[in-house]
Amino acid sequence: SAGTPVYLWESSTTSSLSGFATAAGTTNAATYSPPALAQTTWYRRSVTSGGCTGIAVALQVTVTAGAGWLGATDSNWHNAANWCTGVPTASTDVIINSGVSNMPSISTGSAVCRDLTISSGATVTIAGATLTLDIKGNFTNNGTLSPNATSIVSFSGTTTQQTISGSSPPVFNDLIFNNTFGTSPQLVLSNFAIVNSTLTMTSGNVNLSAFTFTLGSSAAATGTLSYSSGWFYNGDLIRWLASPVIPDGNVRGLFPMGTSSNTRPFYVSFPSVVPTPGGIIRVGHTGATTTSTLSIADTGGPIVRRQDSYWQVSTNTLAGGTYNLRGEGTGFGTVANVADLRLMLAGSVVGTAGTNAGTLTDPQVLRTGLTLVNLTNNFYIGSVNAANSPLPITLSDFYGMHVQGGINLKWVTASEENSDYFLLERSRDGEEFQPITKVRGQGTVSTRTDYSYLDPTAMGRNYYRLKSVDFDRTSVFSKVILVDAGAMFAVYPNPIINRKFTIEFFDNDTSKVQIVLIDQLGRAYEPKEFESTLQEVEIGEPVSPGIYFLKIHQGMTQKTIKVVIL
Repeated sequence: SAGTPVYLWESSTTSSLSGFATAAGTTNAATYSPPALAQTTWYRRSVTSGGCTGIAVALQVTVTAGAGWLGATDSNWHNAANWCTGVPTASTDVIINSGVSNMPSISTGSAVCRDLTISSGATVTIAGATLTLDIKGNFTNNGTLSPNATSIVSFSGTTTQQTISGSSPPVFNDLIFNNTFGTSPQLVLSNFAIVNSTLTMTSGNVNLSAFTFTLGSSAAATGTLSYSSGWFYNGDLIRWLASPVIPDGNVRGLFPMGTSSNTRPFYVSFPSVVPTPGGIIRVGHTGATTTSTLSIADTGGPIVRRQDSYWQVSTNTLAGGTYNLRGEGTGFGTVANVADLRLMLAGSVVGTAGTNAGTLTDPQVLRTGLTLVNLTNNFYIGSVNAANSPLPITLSDFYGMHVQGGINLKWVTASEENSDYFLLERSRDGEEFQPITKVRGQGTVSTRTDYSYLDPTAMGRNYYRLKSVDFDRTSVFSKVILVDAGAMFAVYPNPIINRKFTIEFFDNDTSKVQIVLIDQLGRAYEPKEFESTLQEVEIGEPVSPGIYFLKIHQGMTQKTIKVVIL
């Protein structure tokens, strides 16, 4: 009352307590109309009069991106009055927030959107039989997706990769993968997922990101795979299987696995009725570009060469029976005759060699007469003819580390067969690779060869892979490695063989180093501490082959990297 009040409007996109500055377009008026907002913003008003100033409690304005669900009228997805901007289309990003009067339900007519986010406490129901929710973009499930027993969810993007993520593992009835984006993977899973009824794989590879994907819900409801193309990698596929008979190569026993660049399907078949109850079979795949020389007795043998990629197979609740297995795929190396190949364990065989089929670039290798106990194993492709079918992928190590001046890439071959050159490729995102240098190979040698290249332009996180090219222009890609220009250590070999590996540090930090190996269930194995800048480590505890996480702590630096134990 001592004078004319002066009003000041302030805004913050940080919180209700910090980050405030003069709001855009503000005046000294008592009222204020903010511009269009792109994100949640806090507003507060100060009043100065007669030398005294008072500041109001900040008001939060929440922005719901895209076609936010209002649910003001009813639960009908197709009612425009329930949405901020009308019923979603294929180019609409949808957010379903909790705390509204009605949650959306698709009960008549199929629905479509681009991105779909179900917030915590929110629910989307597909209530009508055979109705489809078609998602063209990313799906983030922090709430609940409630599908009808015959409903369908489709991922059908065409211009970009799609992700399935969120804090709540989604459960689908029927699920369709039909992403036609040109770069693999077309879909990325960042959580566990279950399909109760039918999984249709029409187009697109799926990066499981070390999670499991389950088809079926019980021995009485095993689920159905309708398969055209695509595969899973970097994780495990679980299928419920039961009688009746599954013939060799039948889609009922197909596990469409692979690597980031090669398809590696695996088949389980029942030549006779399997005892009830049925159960689950879990299959994963670990890619490798190396081979091993050995001598293992087998039909037409001995097996003298093993390609070090393998399928990890395990079972649960199955009750006996006899099984056949078939491993196949691309990128195994030179094959002159598919009859030379054998499906084998790491250092032995089980069952009987079957009649192989397929092509030289996509062979099908059969093993018959396995018992239930035989199934829980790692299975490899081997050769009984090192001359005609040598599987000559001889890269025994490939790693990189940050050094002064850039990133130093190193790779080692144990032997080379008609090796023309290596093409080293780099990517910023792990998807789009560009060649950065070409290194001449050794032709045909049976001795170790060490290679290295300094990438002087690398900054931040960089993905690398090697393309090995033979004189006949046959080519094979290595595993993809990630090198952080801020990380001053390397772990090799990775995959870890015989539970032994080396950690090498490249900075001047003399602090003690602590490491611990952690499995996918969070269990820790053998914490170790040492001071050396070059330390050979042996895992004393028995650990099963698979994917683990190595936590490394030195001084102020802490890193966790994924490792594979063969």
